Amino acid sequence: MFIKMRKGELKKLIAAALQKAGSERKLIKTTGIPSITIYYYKNEMYNISEERYSVLTHFIGTSDEAANAKIKCKLPTNWGRVKGGKNCLAIKKMNGTWEANFKKMMKGSSKNLKAWHKKMKKEHPVDYHLDQYRRFKKIGGYKYTTNRGEKVRNTLEKKVADLLYRNGLDYEYEPLVKGTKNYYFPDFKIGTLIIECTMWRGEEKAYKLLHKIQDLEKAGVEAIVIVPPELRRFYKALDTYLTTDFSELEKRIKLPR
Repeated sequence: MFIKMRKGELKKLIAAALQKAGSERKLIKTTGIPSITIYYYKNEMYNISEERYSVLTHFIGTSDEAANAKIKCKLPTNWGRVKGGKNCLAIKKMNGTWEANFKKMMKGSSKNLKAWHKKMKKEHPVDYHLDQYRRFKKIGGYKYTTNRGEKVRNTLEKKVADLLYRNGLDYEYEPLVKGTKNYYFPDFKIGTLIIECTMWRGEEKAYKLLHKIQDLEKAGVEAIVIVPPELRRFYKALDTYLTTDFSELEKRIKLPR
């Protein structure tokens, strides 16, 4: 069975579970839910299975009564299939061919998809990363509008964008930048300086950012990371680059005279 939750409730559930676990890595280890599935749930792209819903609600300590109140309706496992597809599926399951065919199909699809990604990354890296970015941006939740008129993801990014705009800086928002090993989309770029803004709780994000910055530094890029003051304790690994104060951020950026 799958559960269709009321709008916004699945996103809240994942946020509460991540907060209790302390990091996505710990949540994955505790619940057994893959990282990509957590991403889909967080963005309410998939309905959640009844089993996983039970695991998450019990993990954060939600009572059964409260958990049931957030459910809009329950759907059968094959709810998205048309009637003919359902009948075909039932027949194949009865004669024992469905599982073998399904595994074969998934293995072939996965192999072909991995090969395509590998080929595109190698032969057309810029086009590949820009295309993946465009796909992500469609579901990325860009809700806030800056004074310059662009959409950004959160209030911290908006404050930084407005500060740069107010000071007349010709910044780029989420441009494609090549490191020595990978391509990245830092939050802001001014010349050879990048500014990363994060409101994520947990040390895992700090270490991911550190590896990204170290790779970009080898390509001649400087970095500043800004986080809310209450989250500074999660980002000790980035202390060299870190600030929580906008006055300090202004001093570290080379403002035009």
